[in-house]
Amino acid sequence: MRFLLPLAVWAAFMHAEPNPRVGFYQWESPICGALLPSPLFTAPELIERTGAGLFRFYVGARYDYVHPVLWPRRFAGVAHCTPVDILRLAQYRYVIEHPALKTIVLTVYPSRDYGGGCDDINLARGGIGEALEDEYRQMLGLSEYLLSVYGRLEKTVILSNTEADNRMLEIMRHTGSSRLAIDNMIAWQNARFRAVEQGRQRHPKSRLKLLNAFEIALVNLAIEQRGRRFVKSPRGRWNALRNVVPQVGYDLLSYSAYESTNAPYQTGILDTPPEQTGERLARDLAIIKRATSKPVMIGELGIPRDVFDHLSTGGVEPRLRSALAAIRSFRPAYVVFWQVYDAPAGRLEPAEFGWLDPKRQIYKSLLEFVRSFR
Repeated sequence: MRFLLPLAVWAAFMHAEPNPRVGFYQWESPICGALLPSPLFTAPELIERTGAGLFRFYVGARYDYVHPVLWPRRFAGVAHCTPVDILRLAQYRYVIEHPALKTIVLTVYPSRDYGGGCDDINLARGGIGEALEDEYRQMLGLSEYLLSVYGRLEKTVILSNTEADNRMLEIMRHTGSSRLAIDNMIAWQNARFRAVEQGRQRHPKSRLKLLNAFEIALVNLAIEQRGRRFVKSPRGRWNALRNVVPQVGYDLLSYSAYESTNAPYQTGILDTPPEQTGERLARDLAIIKRATSKPVMIGELGIPRDVFDHLSTGGVEPRLRSALAAIRSFRPAYVVFWQVYDAPAGRLEPAEFGWLDPKRQIYKSLLEFVRSFR
């Protein structure tokens, strides 16, 4: 059952200390091209009203939360589209300085110009030594910028990638080489972690806590080669948890949890009993925990209304309750829900992920979790 939170209850949440372990993502802008405020200006207040104190968003050259993806003038007036250049923009400063947001997760991607303007660094090629130097230099610059400019703030900033398995799959499909994909991902993540460690060493007195997360998306599934094609499969051979995690440095292992929450990996059938959602998530979090000695966080958890609410077994609410019960039992370091606003119109993906859009009703179980998970 959905409900719309009354104003009096909103007020009660506003007087609670924001929960720094729980919050919400926003990927690109749901209002690309419209003459409306950037969601980086509007989302923090919605997050604060739930009692959450964490916000995750993208920092990279592909979009600026004002213009659409790869819009030619998306960073007009910005020198080089590095993460530091981007964080100096007003909408990004607003988020980092917002007093209610005690944890900021930056899905951060340094950039290069491959001839068509700034874009994320490309790992789908051999000989990426120069690209890795750019990655390290820009991540180090970002680390030092955060620790020096915001070092007075008692916040945690987590620098993360997104879904390493999907990046590996892209590289394999582009190059035909599983070995290249694994080697490039290992070298890339180690360059990022080394930069964060170096930044921390140079700013030992900073009150701001800077961490690096490495995010995976596959636990039971993996990538297999079928002829010239690479696909995700229960019989797959390669994934980031098996092939990359043991060989890279990181402070947190992040799990983008759709494999667990969407459907059984063996069948892919969505219309299954809702209580199995939490059972699958508990099983997979246990697998991840056995694979690492570092803290585990849930970097994404989303259940789209337009996919699940018409199913005969019930919609989002019972599945959400089941997943939240598993999370309470496992107690990950941080939990991030996908996402504040729905995706832009016209995208070929489930649209109704938005949790906090003011036009939508909010699930009671989600708000209770935000308030109680400490």
